[in-house]
Amino acid sequence: MPGGMSTFLTGTKASIFIASKETDAGHYLIRPVQVKGKYPTKGKGDKTVYGYVGRLSTLHVEMVLAIPFFARDGTEVPTCVAYLPRAIIRKHSRGFRCQPASFRDGSPAPRRDYAKFFDNSGLALLESPSWKDIGI
Repeated sequence: MPGGMSTFLTGTKASIFIASKETDAGHYLIRPVQVKGKYPTKGKGDKTVYGYVGRLSTLHVEMVLAIPFFARDGTEVPTCVAYLPRAIIRKHSRGFRCQPASFRDGSPAPRRDYAKFFDNSGLALLESPSWKDIGI
């Protein structure tokens, strides 16, 4: 079984896909992934906590919530991407919430306690056999 991704369209702006990878030990990691991008509008002000609040299509203990964060200037490339385990996603009156970033002067940035979940560090954590148990 080679590593790769399978994508499932959900009829919303979010995509669900399965990521798989063979580890150095010869085991396979399989993670369901939901992507919820953050695209700030021109009127977006500074926020000490910033991230996703809303519905998720499905939940799984091994899931990844991937949040690409974009700057207010309209750049098409994300400023940073968070890869978050189910363990740190919380219930909210609008569904679920996970706010690993802050937003200041038009740009998102990882919050100190969540920095390990961002960009290359976050991708590396996905390979951990204890992914589902990793917390802040």
